[in-house]
Amino acid sequence: MKTKLQNNLYYFLLLLFFLHYSDTALAQTPGLIYRPATAGGAKVLDPNGDGYVSVRPTGFVGSTDEGAANSEIPYRPFPALSIEPIGDLDTGSAGSHTDLAPPATPLTSPSTGSPFSAYYSGNNLLIRTRLGGSSTASKGYSVLIDADQTFTGTGTNPGFEYEVLLASNFSVQVIRHSPTGSNVIFSGSVDQYSQKAVAASTAGGNADYFYDFYVPLSAFGGGITATMPLRMSGITVTSAQSGLTGTVSDVGGVNFQAYNYNAPAAWRALINGFPATSLNQLNDSGFPQVAAAAPVITGPITAGSTSITGTSVEAAGSTVTIIRNSTQIGTATVADNGTWTLSGLASGSLTTGSVITATVTAAGKSLSSISNAVTVTAPFICTATTAPALTGQSNGNPKYAVGTTPYVGRQLITLYSIDPTVSVIAYNRQGSYIFTSTSAGQALPTSNLTVVSGTVTLSKTGNYVVTTTPVDANNSPIGCESIKSNQICFQNGECSS
Repeated sequence: MKTKLQNNLYYFLLLLFFLHYSDTALAQTPGLIYRPATAGGAKVLDPNGDGYVSVRPTGFVGSTDEGAANSEIPYRPFPALSIEPIGDLDTGSAGSHTDLAPPATPLTSPSTGSPFSAYYSGNNLLIRTRLGGSSTASKGYSVLIDADQTFTGTGTNPGFEYEVLLASNFSVQVIRHSPTGSNVIFSGSVDQYSQKAVAASTAGGNADYFYDFYVPLSAFGGGITATMPLRMSGITVTSAQSGLTGTVSDVGGVNFQAYNYNAPAAWRALINGFPATSLNQLNDSGFPQVAAAAPVITGPITAGSTSITGTSVEAAGSTVTIIRNSTQIGTATVADNGTWTLSGLASGSLTTGSVITATVTAAGKSLSSISNAVTVTAPFICTATTAPALTGQSNGNPKYAVGTTPYVGRQLITLYSIDPTVSVIAYNRQGSYIFTSTSAGQALPTSNLTVVSGTVTLSKTGNYVVTTTPVDANNSPIGCESIKSNQICFQNGECSS
């Protein structure tokens, strides 16, 4: 027979079980705020005060939790280079509280696949972070902000001026970063300025979670205004400190593993494609699509060229638009190997001093920024190698030409037929050489020959010039090709120029 003490203990343990079971079950309700903000923070992060981040006071329906039709606050997803992978974090476990998680797939508008989103209420900047798990451990959840559109740094900070940091268990901070150091310019209670809720997605195989936090715009001390274009990157940190001084666990909107867990490299890729967006624009229409990466033009380009080539990291089939000065001159398509070519240009369309640039349009992305600029240069003229000369008889029978070269040493003599058609034949010679033509002579050769002695007979009536190029014993050039010699015309009447 049980004693009264035993009965009381039994009921107490039973009560604890049901309380724990009820709390666990309730905590998994998608949309439920399981750690609400205190003081005035609840009015900012849960404006209708119903204890849910969903539009409905009973939670999200299905797995979709983005957009004004689903979320009480219409957070705007950050642009993303790819749908956030689960398990691409540097430290921690896949699906854990520092593993950034993707929204449910397939994505529906306005989703971009990013685990970070933001909203501007007119007074406050609100941030939402989607995580694969939840924990009471002290970690950092950070949004780094590029406010001056300059991102050329080479150290641990490529160009961020501000950071909004949720240092869990401690505070929500605004940190000002500069070349001379970093300092906290705002710090608020973590209980007031943050909350935790259950997401509708289950990327880690179980419930994902929202960590929401905010700062007043005044916390930036005037350094950021509602009209200032901004670029942002959201990250998790293995300790409750800045992402620039702590160890970054995961970077949102990219496959962090693909960058060998190098945060600055991932930031450069993301920020360079991030369309600068003001808080007012964020409120009105959200972030634009991530921009395509600028193409690269291969130089040099010489005047008279009939084609322009380059490369692009965008998908095959993307369209490259080529611009001369400020005028579009054509388009090209990115091939499977990442190259593109604009061909068929008129020989006079590329003149010395023209500036060639390009942009690329890729599916699912906004127009890229301008490529590198290549200025069209004059064709290279070799003055280091003196040109050979031609003399001879261009009328009468037989016709012949005698060439002399002032260059001493092994050289490549190249014969050009310039009229009526262009063909080239090259000979390795030293000193003088002779080309003759007879009525029943041989056809102009069509392959490279090495002439040691004797003559080469030409039957083709036409105009000819030669050049010389210094070569080594393997016939590899060791100097530039000379300009063309004077011209010999094998036709009635003597011609030289």
